[in-house]
Amino acid sequence: MLKVVEADNNKLVCLRNPWGSSEWTGDWSDESEKWNKRLKNLVGFDGVIDDGVFWMDFNDYFQEFHCAYICISLSKEKGWNELKINDEWVSGNKKP
Repeated sequence: MLKVVEADNNKLVCLRNPWGSSEWTGDWSDESEKWNKRLKNLVGFDGVIDDGVFWMDFNDYFQEFHCAYICISLSKEKGWNELKINDEWVSGNKKP
């Protein structure tokens, strides 16, 4: 999730498909008729581009998605180290 905003009584969420293409096509999608110049300016909508970034109504978000994964990518060039651990969270700290 990139951004959540409330503008003119509309609760909108801006998301990005991690694969960078294929976007929501319902209300508030890139080519939706619900957009007007004022709302585009209020939320920072940057136009119709198939870049995987899209807007949708907050209620539609909760109907379409049952979970969300958030990942922050920090580059090694900026001094960050990387550690990957494959593990599993199991209730009660017991693995099957």
